[in-house]
Amino acid sequence: MDDQPKPSARRQRHITQRREAILDAAASVFTAKGYSGASIKDIAEAADVADGTIYNYFANKEALLLGLFDRLVDLERVDNRVASAAADNLDDAVIGYFGVHLAHVRAHYDVFRAIIPEVLSTPDLRQRYYGTFVAPLLAVAEAQIHARISQGQLRQIDEQQAARVVYALFFGLLCLRVLGDEAIQPSESTDAALLNTINHLLLRGWSVSEPGDD
Repeated sequence: MDDQPKPSARRQRHITQRREAILDAAASVFTAKGYSGASIKDIAEAADVADGTIYNYFANKEALLLGLFDRLVDLERVDNRVASAAADNLDDAVIGYFGVHLAHVRAHYDVFRAIIPEVLSTPDLRQRYYGTFVAPLLAVAEAQIHARISQGQLRQIDEQQAARVVYALFFGLLCLRVLGDEAIQPSESTDAALLNTINHLLLRGWSVSEPGDD
């Protein structure tokens, strides 16, 4: 049997590769110039294609931005967050939950750098980001906090607010990275140190005094 790809399969693979290359270029240009300052011509030059080629794959610049967003949706693995948050040991749960988040950002940092400023400034994209990423993860966090309070692993606390504080910790770190904070730029060693700090603050607190010392 002939194992060579059929022409249609080869063509589809070429289309997919070209589309991904254009999205890579768009992420780079949006990061360097901002969405408003970037042009289709800039993106075409970065992708080493003719301007008109871009329009064979994307209708306009907004479609490119949404293409980057959809790439994150495809890469996102909410189930991993659920599994990590459900670990029996609290330390493992915290490190697993935040570790998956940080690894995802580290692996796709250019895309996040291109998307996050527009998420914050574009109502439609902001709503889409919240519905796709934030709301499901808040629901997971609330459910896990409720379960662990019921099991006596955590003190009584407002579960909705606690879930949002936990998620805000991650999102705040992401925004600091996008802003260029050199102390927490993504690397495996930096993320390992952050995980240790996050785990210590959330589960052991900051004060040197023991409860009841006051």
